[in-house]
Amino acid sequence: MAYQKYVSKHGAENRLPGLEDLSPEQLFFVGFASIWCESTTEQALLNDLLTDVHSPGKIRVLGTLSNSNEFAKAFRCPIGSPMNPSEKCKIW
Repeated sequence: MAYQKYVSKHGAENRLPGLEDLSPEQLFFVGFASIWCESTTEQALLNDLLTDVHSPGKIRVLGTLSNSNEFAKAFRCPIGSPMNPSEKCKIW
């Protein structure tokens, strides 16, 4: 919603070279997900699950975005699909 507010005030952004097939809304979500990108071993993941208070990056991305109506709209995810479940978790 903050991004949409920015676009309404400043106008649409240019497409990125090489990524013209992605809309600015889709690129917003790609940018969000990219900060949680990681490569790990199964043992390191297990250790993190047992010792770290934070969720693994994959869960932070999939859990957040699969519960986002804006994500489903941007990527045209069919309702009931893994990234657009018919029942979403809402905290706030």
